[in-house]
Amino acid sequence: MEKRRFYRTEFKTGGEIIYTGRHIPVTVIDLSLKGALVNPDNADVLPDGADVLIRIRLSGSTLAIEAEARFVHRESGYLGFRFTSIDVESMTHLRRLMELNSGDPEEIEHELSFLKEG
Repeated sequence: MEKRRFYRTEFKTGGEIIYTGRHIPVTVIDLSLKGALVNPDNADVLPDGADVLIRIRLSGSTLAIEAEARFVHRESGYLGFRFTSIDVESMTHLRRLMELNSGDPEEIEHELSFLKEG
């Protein structure tokens, strides 16, 4: 049974995970307001529960979403991260991206209010 509380959208783009000074290139598979699923070039250096900086490039732009995140699961070569801190500018970009891809901006607004409560 699906346990996710947040809408996820496929969003294939490049990015990187920064962990202990190492930059690990990744392909972002999907995003939500609370996290990301990525396909890393090499994830062997990440221990379970690692705190990282994740940088997600926005295609066709010099903008990027940056967030502090925790490595929460590994499955079939993909890595799942939960955002632990995100600055206002990055959250604004992420919110807009989610609104454009969800087809239901009210749902994204509802999720944002849920984030504020928790």
